[in-house]
Amino acid sequence: MKVVKKKSIDKATNAVLVKANRQHIELAWDRSEAMQPQCGFGRMSICCTDCADGPCRTSPFDADPGRSVCGRSQQELVASRFLGQAIDGAVALAGLAAEFEAEIDNSVFKTLCISRDAMLAPSDLSARLSEIGGAAASALKAISSVKEMTYGKSKPSETTANLGSLKADSVNIVLHGHIAPKIIKKLTEAAAKSGTPVNITAMCGSETNGGLNMPVLTNYCSQEAPLVTGSVDLLVAGSQCVMPALLTLARAANVVVIKASDLSSESEINNAVKTASDAYQIRKGKSVDIPACAEKVCYGYTAAGNKPLFTALNAAYGKGSLKGTAYIGGCGSVSETQDAQFVQLVEKLLADKYFIVTGGCAGAALAKTGMCSADYAAGTALKGVLPAGVPPVLYIGACNDAGEFLAIARAVKESGMPVYAFMPETVHNKILATSIAFVSAGITTFIDSGEATSDTDLGMKGKLRSVSDFGKVSGVFGEAAAVK
Repeated sequence: MKVVKKKSIDKATNAVLVKANRQHIELAWDRSEAMQPQCGFGRMSICCTDCADGPCRTSPFDADPGRSVCGRSQQELVASRFLGQAIDGAVALAGLAAEFEAEIDNSVFKTLCISRDAMLAPSDLSARLSEIGGAAASALKAISSVKEMTYGKSKPSETTANLGSLKADSVNIVLHGHIAPKIIKKLTEAAAKSGTPVNITAMCGSETNGGLNMPVLTNYCSQEAPLVTGSVDLLVAGSQCVMPALLTLARAANVVVIKASDLSSESEINNAVKTASDAYQIRKGKSVDIPACAEKVCYGYTAAGNKPLFTALNAAYGKGSLKGTAYIGGCGSVSETQDAQFVQLVEKLLADKYFIVTGGCAGAALAKTGMCSADYAAGTALKGVLPAGVPPVLYIGACNDAGEFLAIARAVKESGMPVYAFMPETVHNKILATSIAFVSAGITTFIDSGEATSDTDLGMKGKLRSVSDFGKVSGVFGEAAAVK
C-alpha cells in the first residue's frame, strides 16, 4: 500500500497549498510528485558524472557491484560524492563571507581548492574532512563578526514567525536568500524614511539576527507560499537557497524581483523601496489571503552578550536538572512532511531535558510552532530550569549564523556539559559543511541527508554520524557515550 504523507504540519502552508491547488499554481510539492520515481542510483550516491566517460553507476543488488570506467568502487563513489559536497558547501560559506565583506584569510580558499579531475581519493580522508571543517568554521565565525559590526550588539527581543507576519495594509518587502548585512541595513533605513508603512520580512538566509529585527516568514520548501498570498509587493533575491521556480512564479504574479547584488548604491535602494510602495498602491484595497498564523520568537541571545544565561545552564547541568545542549539545523525536504521531523525531534529532546539552540530553515520550522517563545517553556521539562523569559529553544538566526552555536558550545562545555548537533533533512551542501565544522570543534553531529553515507569517524575531536531514524539512539541520547 502506498504511504500518503502530509505535505506540511504548518497550518499556514497548508492553507496556501489549498489555494494554489484551486488556482492551478504549481509548487515544489507538485514538481516533486511529477518527478517520481527519481533515480535510485543518484539517491544512493553510487553513480558518477565527474568526466565525459560517464555517467557511471554501480549495482546495489549484484554480488559484484562493478566499478566505474576509471575504476572507482562503490565505496569510492560514495566517498567522492560526499567529499565533493562537503567542499562545495564550505566554498558556499566562504563565498558568503566574502560577499558580506567579512575578513577571511586566503588560506581558507586554498584549503578548499580541489578539482573533480583529482580522481584518486585522499590518502587520509579524515584529515581532508578535518581541513574542510576548519575552513567552514572560519567562514562561519567571519560571518558572525561582520553581522555584529553591521547590526550592533545583540540583546534579547521579540519578533514573529510565519505567514501572518505579512500585513494586508502595509507595503510588504520580502528578503529571500542570503543578502549582505550592509544591504539589509540600508534597505531597512530607507524604508523607515520613506514616509509609508513598510513591512520587511525574510526567509531562507536573511532572518532576524542579534541586533536585526526581521520577522521570519517560512522556510525552504514553502518559499513560494508568500507569493500565493497576493500580499508581496517586492521580492529582493539574494544568493543561495532561491528556487528558480520562485522567480517564475513572481513573474506570473506580477511581483517585481530585484537582485540584492543590484542594490549597491543609495539611489538604487531608495528606488527599490519606491517600487514596492508603487506596487502597494496598485494592490491597496484588494483582497489578499494571508493566513492568520504568527508565533512569537525570542531572539538576540549570544554567548558573549548573555553570559548569565549560560552560567545558569552550566549550574543546572551540575545539579542534574539539565542533561545537555543540542543544535537543530537542516533545510527540510518535500519528500518528507514539512517541519515534522524537526518538531518531533525537539519534543523528544525537551522531554529528556536538553536545552535547544536552532537556526536556519529548521529554526524557522520550530519558530512557526511557537517553540522559540519564552511561554513555551511552561509546558516542557525545562520549566523551572531556565531563567525567566528564556525560551527552551534558542533561535540564533539564519543557517549562516551557525558560528554563534560554536561560541555557545564553548560556553556550556566549561561545565563538561554534553553538546550535540542534529541536522535532519540536510538538502544543501553548506549545511553538510556546517556539520563538519561542528565536528571539527568536537561536537558529535548527526546528519540525515538521504545519501548513502555510513557512520563516519573523522578521526577528529567529534564524530559525524548518519542516521535515518533518530529513534535508534535509545532515549534519544541514551547511547550517547557509545558515539561520543
